[in-house]
Amino acid sequence: MKLEKKWNKKLLNKKSVSLMLSYVILIVIAITMAIAVYAWLRIVANVKPVESCEEETSMILDSYKCVNENLKLFFRNNGRFSIDGFILFVGSDTEKIPTSLLIPLNAEQLSKEGYFIFKEFEKPEELGPEPIEEEDDGITGGAVLDAEEDVLVPGETEEAIFSNRERKQDGGIGKVNFDYIRNIKIQLFIIHEESGDKILCENIIRQELKNCKINE
Repeated sequence: MKLEKKWNKKLLNKKSVSLMLSYVILIVIAITMAIAVYAWLRIVANVKPVESCEEETSMILDSYKCVNENLKLFFRNNGRFSIDGFILFVGSDTEKIPTSLLIPLNAEQLSKEGYFIFKEFEKPEELGPEPIEEEDDGITGGAVLDAEEDVLVPGETEEAIFSNRERKQDGGIGKVNFDYIRNIKIQLFIIHEESGDKILCENIIRQELKNCKINE
């Protein structure tokens, strides 16, 4: 009887170990298959990893001015990483999400309403003893400026100027249909070095404006 009990106990122990090994093997096979399927899908579907801004990418609105039917915004990069630009949405009702996209004045992409890309502007050097004849481009008020790509680096400040004009449904450009800007939303973005795509950041600035008359 004692020998039979010992033999049965050994058999039960062996069965328990075998069962545990079976579970472990099944889990390993499942994980391996999942990795293989994911790798295959990436190749077939050309799945790319999700791009995003660094966690501490941040910018604040130091102040603003509403003069001569223009909106001037003064920003400071208070984060740890550079910022390429932002998208500005404006509105006339603080109870609603701002949706109007104004056309920027001191940005390179003047035809892209709402978008502002930080640039470093430099006046062209004079050639020869005679000064260069200045040409009025209607925006800079005199000299034609040469734009070089730049970013808003941590600790630096920058000014962005927007007109009171927007693109209408018919494709034309005209003044916004409200006199006061009462709230704004600013969406930061960076530009991918290789593809040139704009990558939106989680940092969004929302602010109400006071006495900001955009139409005289």
